[in-house]
Amino acid sequence: VFVGIMPKHYSSGGVTIYLTWMASTATSGNVVWETSIERGNTDLDADSFATGNNATAAANGTSGIVTQTSIAHTHGAQMDSVAVGEMFRLRVQRLGANGSDTMTGDAELVLVEMRET
Repeated sequence: VFVGIMPKHYSSGGVTIYLTWMASTATSGNVVWETSIERGNTDLDADSFATGNNATAAANGTSGIVTQTSIAHTHGAQMDSVAVGEMFRLRVQRLGANGSDTMTGDAELVLVEMRET
């Protein structure tokens, strides 16, 4: 879970989350990632993340080489209606129990970038 402030220049166009990750040992298979956003105006002790969006991405053919996966969120319900200048939380998780997640071993999250779309 990452905490941020929605930038003053955000124009309510939605965001795309870019996950840069690598496999510690695997060289094949897919990983299913999910991102979800929570507006910071609610009780932070009781998670109230918006419904998550997910994406499936193939592991790089060489372990230790990064892969980038993008997940788009439209403004409104998918972003818990976060407004300009407000605090938000971003949850990133691997959905290892998803039938499309076929990569064995760890998927290591290296960095997260959020851009307005």
